[in-house]
Amino acid sequence: MKKLWANLTAALMTLSVFAGCNKGTDDGNITPPSVNTHTCAYTKEVVASEYLKKAPTCTTSALYYYSCECGEKGDDFFAVGEPNGHRGGTATETEQAVCIVCHKPYGELLSPDTPDGPAHTHVYDQQKATAPYQASEATCKEQATYYYSCACGEKDTSRTFAYGDKTDNHTGGTATETEKAVCTVCGQEYGDYAAHSHVYDKQVATDAYQASEATCKEQATYYYSCSCGEKDTSSAFAYGELAEHDYTKEKRTSKYLASDATCKTPKTYYYCCSECDAVSADKTYEYGNVVSHSYLTEEATVVYLKDTARCNAPATYYYSCEWCGLASTTDYFEYGTASGNHTGGTATETTQAICDICGTPYGETLSHVHTYTKEVVSAEHLKQAATCGAAAQYWKSCTCGTDAEFADATAYFTAGEPTGKHTGGTATTTSKAVCTVCGQSYGDLLLSEITVSSVTSGYTRYDLGTPYANKTEGFGTQFDTCIVEKQNGLTDEEWQLQVNALKEMNLQNVRVRFYPEMYERGNDNNDPYSFDFSSSSVDFNSLEMQHLYQLLDAFEENGVKVDLSWYGCRTTFNSEDGLVDGSWLGGTLGENNSNWMVAPWKTNNPNEEYAESVAECLDYLFNTKGYTCINEYSIFPEPDGLYKLTTESYIAISTSIESRLAQKGLSDKIQFSGPASMDIANEKYNSSASTWGNTASSFDTNYLQKFVSNGSSVFEKITVSAYPFTNATSNAQMLATAKAYVSVCNKYGLSWGIAECGTSTATSNVSNADAETYDRAMFMARFFINLVNGGCTNIKYFVFSDCGYDSTLNELGLFYFRNKNFAAKPVWYTWSLICRYTDIGSEVFPITSADSNVCITALKLPDGSWTYVAANNGETAKKVAIVNGRADRARSMNLYEVKASIAGGSELKVVSAKDTVSTENGVAEFSIPANGVVVLSNKA
Repeated sequence: MKKLWANLTAALMTLSVFAGCNKGTDDGNITPPSVNTHTCAYTKEVVASEYLKKAPTCTTSALYYYSCECGEKGDDFFAVGEPNGHRGGTATETEQAVCIVCHKPYGELLSPDTPDGPAHTHVYDQQKATAPYQASEATCKEQATYYYSCACGEKDTSRTFAYGDKTDNHTGGTATETEKAVCTVCGQEYGDYAAHSHVYDKQVATDAYQASEATCKEQATYYYSCSCGEKDTSSAFAYGELAEHDYTKEKRTSKYLASDATCKTPKTYYYCCSECDAVSADKTYEYGNVVSHSYLTEEATVVYLKDTARCNAPATYYYSCEWCGLASTTDYFEYGTASGNHTGGTATETTQAICDICGTPYGETLSHVHTYTKEVVSAEHLKQAATCGAAAQYWKSCTCGTDAEFADATAYFTAGEPTGKHTGGTATTTSKAVCTVCGQSYGDLLLSEITVSSVTSGYTRYDLGTPYANKTEGFGTQFDTCIVEKQNGLTDEEWQLQVNALKEMNLQNVRVRFYPEMYERGNDNNDPYSFDFSSSSVDFNSLEMQHLYQLLDAFEENGVKVDLSWYGCRTTFNSEDGLVDGSWLGGTLGENNSNWMVAPWKTNNPNEEYAESVAECLDYLFNTKGYTCINEYSIFPEPDGLYKLTTESYIAISTSIESRLAQKGLSDKIQFSGPASMDIANEKYNSSASTWGNTASSFDTNYLQKFVSNGSSVFEKITVSAYPFTNATSNAQMLATAKAYVSVCNKYGLSWGIAECGTSTATSNVSNADAETYDRAMFMARFFINLVNGGCTNIKYFVFSDCGYDSTLNELGLFYFRNKNFAAKPVWYTWSLICRYTDIGSEVFPITSADSNVCITALKLPDGSWTYVAANNGETAKKVAIVNGRADRARSMNLYEVKASIAGGSELKVVSAKDTVSTENGVAEFSIPANGVVVLSNKA
């Protein structure tokens, strides 16, 4: 029964503990404790068997564990009640009583001296760990101590025992900010660090503490800081170097002037420091406008030559602008001395010649009288080429080599056979064409030719003339590799825009600027007759050649014919890979010359080295790369401007190239185009010296005559640069110029064309005053009509599009560059229209005009279609009727019109047809606007 009661008591106590930590509901049910919401606190002193640590003994109290209100038992404990004490046993006068529980002696001995029995003797063997017996409290180092005591309760203050746990409470010592307090009892650290007090005595010069940046006048400042890192924003110190001047401020006084304005640039000023106004040594900006040219420089070179030295006067030269080098047109100076070389007059065998300038007799009397008796068959003495019905005629010559051309008009002979090829005349439905050379009929009858006797009243009649024997060789532009060089940075999309434009306009013929340094970057070897392709100096895959291939690929794909033009040796050549500077054949700029392009003059045999380089490159392009679009080549296209080039050296190089091409089987694949001079406006051959000369003040063809006759054995065509005209030049003057040139070339069976052209309104090498105007558009239409009517077979405009040329923007293109979104210029509309509706191999039917403001030409294209081009530079519209009664005439033609009101645009398109003109009856009647251009064509 006692055991059952104990179990029931324990169960009730457990229930009590559980109920104390959880609230019940109103209905008496126990609410389970919530999960993970309770933290035990062991503060409850519950005397129950489940918390009993140690039952009481004779000398110690009962010990119980502290508990939480939830019933959980802790690790610490507390004492309850008194020890049970010893009991039992009997003391004697000699022995203490022995406890029946612990079997230890205890108590006093019996004393026999008391009346009632033996006296009490204290026996201090009791260990009572209660407050009455405590000798010292527990510390962090030692347990509490208690006095031993007698069973009677008396304590022995001379003897103690230790009992219980040490305390966790340290004491003494002083904590600092970096060290904890040290217990004065046990010597251990304890507690927290002392609270921190900032002391701002640190100077740390880092970005975290920067108060202000350094300037050119003051050092940077930094906040003082505490050792903990905290900064004091109320105090700072200076540290470090002064900052550099920023040079961002603009001040425009004489103190800051870097250079005065020129004709090319406005004034430049040095930037100054925004803090202290210190002047930059090299950072500048421009401000203001350019100024007029300053013609103060005296430079006695051929570029500025006005008149050569005469027998009684030195040479005169135009002053040039001290900034840009442009020659004055009015002011000039004398330089050097009189030549002393008399000129003019005619010596005889008995008298000296009389100088045309000063009237002084000079020179030797003639010791020789020409006798024109020799008959030499050579191009040099050719009088008239063979025709269909007559053999060639040659001037008889003297034993000295002089022919009778200007001495005896009857002194000539015939040689060879007639060609048998008739030309000229017009076939009708009843009669064949009559050869204009021999008068014989030839060819076929026209089946449906008509005779047009009249045109509508108010229209001026224009009849087709006799077609020229030479057919057109193409119309186009100069199109150079610089367009795809890195200086222009074309994207793929921008390059495709260029290709689309050449397709749109039917670009037929181009000239590409070229020079040996692009592939032979140094001499392959010292043998000009054996080319070493393996030489480290030969690179046909250089960046420059890759640019050429990019152009040639586009031309090949779109049927564009190419004149690959070796300009000379480039003294300013700098390869894009940075490895080559200058020319191995021509030197560098300033090395005995001031020209960017020169004739070959270095190495032991410069002429043959140049010939080898040209021939080997052509062979590579034809036979290794497989290009067929290259149909002609030229060298030194402006020979009269080249350093160290003579007539003899030019012909020698040309002859050598042709010989080498013949050996490679290329002679029939490519034509050699010979140039005449850099500008047909000033062309004249200087017969007194074997050099190129630009000495005539008016146009004549003596220069061309001599040039063509010297090179007739190697040239297959002649092309020249042409900048003699402006929009004010008359149609008659343009036509006369073309006819004069063509007449000379016809004599030697050569065609004549224009390698590059524009107006004579240059403001620099890459800009014209009229480059963006409609005047230029009108000029190119009239230039085309008059030159074609005069017999010109091909014309190339300079240049295809604006782009950087040698780091300078060339502004002479048919359309703008990226800076103006590749928009069309006015000249695009006339030149693209002309190219679009003509073709290589067209027959030209020149049309004569009695109206000085109207010029017209007609072309029959290889596909049988017809194109008429008409221009009117008058102030009123003109009604015209073009009469074409040929059986193969067009029956209907589209009309395209360009006039001054046309606006440029970013879309490079040829103008659309405005109207359709019926030509069924052989008459095309239409109106040409004032200062306008009209093209009629039935070409698809």
